[in-house]
Amino acid sequence: MQASGGVRTAPQVEELRRLGASRVVLASAALDDEDAVVEIVGRSRPGEIVIGIEVADGRIRARAADVDLELASTLGWLSAAGAEALLVTAVDRVATIAGPDTALVRRVARAGLPFVAAGGIRSLADLEAVRAAGASGAVVGRSALEGSLDLAAALAWSAV
Repeated sequence: MQASGGVRTAPQVEELRRLGASRVVLASAALDDEDAVVEIVGRSRPGEIVIGIEVADGRIRARAADVDLELASTLGWLSAAGAEALLVTAVDRVATIAGPDTALVRRVARAGLPFVAAGGIRSLADLEAVRAAGASGAVVGRSALEGSLDLAAALAWSAV
């Protein structure tokens, strides 16, 4: 089970693990405390922590907190800290079915960390585009619910 949604502190991570979560997504709002994030990442077992990164206007801007960070430098210290995986959300594309922000995907891919892209995915072609741009996966939501993305076809494609 993966738990997410506003997770910012080590005690929150520990509580979710205690409740049975095998993986926790650390909210981008946590990134304003670099020392705490480094500690959480350092104390985690492989595969336990995913770092959520919400991006707006090319900067990390958490929707639920007053966080405004430079993307490249933050990716740099996350990589140095041993972060294993990211969930990168193009905030302006969430629930829009407007297509993914492939320029953002390419920027994040340069950091060398595996990541899942979120925001705007509307079709199998979009999934192909984010994979080609460097993402290891994608989050689909509205497109699967409203039918612009054939989920069975997407799952079959992703297995290849």
